[in-house]
Amino acid sequence: TQWLDPGKEGARTYLCDIVRECAEMGFDEILLTDFSYPTVGKLNKIDYGDGQQSEHLLTFLKEVSAVTEEYGVKLSVELTEETVLTGADEVSYQVLSDVVEIADRIYVEAEEEDVAALTAALAAVDDTVMLVPMVKTALQTGNYLQMPQ
Repeated sequence: TQWLDPGKEGARTYLCDIVRECAEMGFDEILLTDFSYPTVGKLNKIDYGDGQQSEHLLTFLKEVSAVTEEYGVKLSVELTEETVLTGADEVSYQVLSDVVEIADRIYVEAEEEDVAALTAALAAVDDTVMLVPMVKTALQTGNYLQMPQ
């Protein structure tokens, strides 16, 4: 029900300060989950302002990246399956090409049978960024994050 608008400098600064604090504590990876504008709820009640949502997400990502680079921390971003498969998500305002320029890893909630297609789609855009599927059952090979059942 509450969210921080990445179009607001104060929100970005607040989140970057949290990332800095985590980096100073020794975290080796920062994973940005819910890296998007709201996708559920009363979306018609949200004032998006200037219509530059994707650009605001990119600005936020660049600011967080500056912090993680300063401390040598990996930066990971959770994206929707649609973003990875099609390059963008019109509801969340995620843009794959923006994220792969900056992130070290892309996390995507997926079913085991979709992992190969997601891996291929990401590799077609950038073959240096690692895909980490978020799955409910352990995979036989590769990196993954096992989510609770």
